[in-house]
Amino acid sequence: MSDVKSEVGEDIKDSPRPGSGALTAGLRRVGGIFSQPVSAISDQGFFALGNFAVSTILARQMSKGAFGQFSAAFAAFLLLSTIYCAFVVDPMLVYGVSKAGDRQRSYVRKFISLHWRTALLLSVALLVVGLIRSQTSSGVGSFAAYIGWAIATPAVLRLWLARRTTYLVRKTQYAALAGGIYLVLNVVLLFAFGSALATSVIAACLILTTSSLIVGLCLHPASR
Repeated sequence: MSDVKSEVGEDIKDSPRPGSGALTAGLRRVGGIFSQPVSAISDQGFFALGNFAVSTILARQMSKGAFGQFSAAFAAFLLLSTIYCAFVVDPMLVYGVSKAGDRQRSYVRKFISLHWRTALLLSVALLVVGLIRSQTSSGVGSFAAYIGWAIATPAVLRLWLARRTTYLVRKTQYAALAGGIYLVLNVVLLFAFGSALATSVIAACLILTTSSLIVGLCLHPASR
């Protein structure tokens, strides 16, 4: 009889307390709610810091003329990127929320295909803008910068799309991690090839292309 009582007592002791499972699930839910915004803020912060670091390092290592050409081409890229966001990124985020499971994955794949076509058109547009500017007195010698950004555009925009896709599939922690890698990788590459940046705008664009491709490809599995 005493053995039965002891076994019952042990079962009662080991059994979870009423409501403990619900409490644990609630805490996990709250943690998930807060982890998403924190990851999103970290993602934005890392990439903003990465772009600031790139601009600061290039301003110190490039000649004034080369940096001015780089900045002008970069401004044209930013202007054209608003078209990309309006036709690719924003629709994916707005309409992709209603998709689930395999439908969401196939939906994202369609936008990856759309990305390459749109990015190619923007690269051509950058070349046209650069060609027009090179014919003016203020834009002489700047065509190389537009060539560089035409090369970098598909890779940079692919990274942007991969980051936003993690928001769609609720894996923003991967975007934050990618932001940290992007920051470190750019700084390392810019200092490693600092001697080539003095007068070569294309070298700076190739470095951004390389880092964007590496981080974007690493982020691709998490964004599906």
